[in-house]
Amino acid sequence: MDHPVTPSGGQGAPLPPQTPPPVPPQGPYLYTVPPQTPPVPSPEEETKSAYNRIGLAYFGLVAAAQFALAPLVAVLIHFFPSLSKEAWFNVAFSFFALYCVGMPAVLLCLKGMPKNDIIRRPFSFSSFVKITVISLSVMNLLNFFSLWLVRLLEALIGSEITSPLDQSLESSGVWFYLLSAVVIAPVFEELLFRRILLTRLVRFGEWPAVLVSALIFSLVHGNFFQIFYAFAVGILLGWLYLRTGRLLYTVLLHFLLNFFGSVPGVLIERFCDTEGLDAFLEDPAAVSGDALAALIPTVAVYGLYLLALVAVIVCGVVFLVRAFRRERLRLSLSPFPAKKTAGLIFGNVGMILFLLVSAAVILVSLMS
Repeated sequence: MDHPVTPSGGQGAPLPPQTPPPVPPQGPYLYTVPPQTPPVPSPEEETKSAYNRIGLAYFGLVAAAQFALAPLVAVLIHFFPSLSKEAWFNVAFSFFALYCVGMPAVLLCLKGMPKNDIIRRPFSFSSFVKITVISLSVMNLLNFFSLWLVRLLEALIGSEITSPLDQSLESSGVWFYLLSAVVIAPVFEELLFRRILLTRLVRFGEWPAVLVSALIFSLVHGNFFQIFYAFAVGILLGWLYLRTGRLLYTVLLHFLLNFFGSVPGVLIERFCDTEGLDAFLEDPAAVSGDALAALIPTVAVYGLYLLALVAVIVCGVVFLVRAFRRERLRLSLSPFPAKKTAGLIFGNVGMILFLLVSAAVILVSLMS
């Protein structure tokens, strides 16, 4: 009897019967495509995409603050015409549009965007005093520069340009201004321009994040008078937030800047004889002796105010120079060269739209 041959050539058990390969089922669903992992974006693509979303979010903020509620304003003014002359109404409605409509739009647009926690570090009281003096100094110096530019523009166009902020201060009450601009604005603006922005951009470089947040902060104000010093102050506020990791410090600094930047001047205007002082400066010979004696308290108050202002400016410049020398303002840079970083930040639809709508709002404010 013959024995079957095993695969090795020897004798052994018979081979199992060969079965044909399975036939795939017929029908509309033949195969299941295995899931594919999405390609990982490059660092350049990730940076550009992040700034594009930021630009779109703050474009929505400006659009909501300026245009979204315009029909509601028109209806209210139609039924209550006196509201158009009330400073409190304009300020209150702008606050409502910016923080109750615009801020939710920003958060919705940035939903799901990765965030980084800012490390909390100790910050001494003396350091906070120094950064406050530096901020007041920078704010006043750049405010003088803005006023000089405005006077130059007035000479070119032959018309007076009035600051919307000054109009609001003159027409609204001091207490209302303190509540809106000095108490409410610092809290919401630090949330909007420091925490929301910096926690999402800091992973692409601390200095680019600070500069972009300061630029957005300055342009959202929509006021040419505030652009330069708001940008510089925004840099200092962004540095303070990254240095300390605490929003409380930036809110407090913002509060002090808004208070000392406007309230003392308003109080002097309201409670001192500024008209008599202007008349004396224009024509000293036309002012009588009694009128000149009555101006002594006003001159004394103005003198003390100017002396304190000069002292703050000088001390702030000294503190700033010393901080640069000691590298106290050091933050991380972008991982890309400066030119490439600028292209990634501004070479996208979102940031372009934001810059265009902000420029349009500022131009309209100047022309009106």
